[in-house]
Amino acid sequence: MYSEGSDCRVFWSADGSVVAVRDSASSDYKAAYDYKKHELIRYDSTRMQAFIAARGGLGPEFSDYRDGKETYGE
Repeated sequence: MYSEGSDCRVFWSADGSVVAVRDSASSDYKAAYDYKKHELIRYDSTRMQAFIAARGGLGPEFSDYRDGKETYGE
């Protein structure tokens, strides 16, 4: 998902099941990956927002998508 651009920020959902990439300037979602359904979503910021909200909202930001994953036991 880093192909979304270098000016993006990476977040986990609060429950640790979704990783999301947001544009640093606009805060629009660029991509999200759902580890429960093994599904990548792109180009649908509204759907990504709903996905993340259903999983407890945004959790902490990480500089690398792997950072903090051990927090969720996976």
